Amino acid sequence: MGSLMQIWIYVILSVSFLNPVSSFRPAAPAPLAHISRAAHIPQAHPIVFAVTATCIKTTAADFLAQKLKNGDEGMDWRRLAGFTLYGAIYLGLFQFWLYTEVYTKMFPGAQVFAAKSLVQKFADPVGAMSILRQVSMEAFVHWPLAFVPSYYVMQEIVNYKA
Repeated sequence: MGSLMQIWIYVILSVSFLNPVSSFRPAAPAPLAHISRAAHIPQAHPIVFAVTATCIKTTAADFLAQKLKNGDEGMDWRRLAGFTLYGAIYLGLFQFWLYTEVYTKMFPGAQVFAAKSLVQKFADPVGAMSILRQVSMEAFVHWPLAFVPSYYVMQEIVNYKA
């Protein structure tokens, strides 16, 4: 109970709305120290992190969806494995490559625009057009020509009965 209270106090003090530029920072309790040590993993190993995160996310989402739909009737393990692989391969590997390699070359102004403040964004129509082109590419090219078809291919592979 004591460490939970320490975490709560740390969170309250860290996210203080009264003094957001506070120089006082209490020592991190043990659980938060582990989290802060693990915070470098996405930058140190971005592909491993992307694959792991999307794999866990899609597996958990399908697991919960099946539990809510089927209750105690059982789990479709083949379907769960399909979503896990889809999360790892398409969402983790392919989309990581698409967003970090392809889109950064196609829309070089988008990252600079995204880092600007809201006031600066309103004063930058060129950056706004770069974002609009990126969103259009996502909505009219990537989703209909890659994401949706790959999802249905995965679904057919999972549902295929030899």
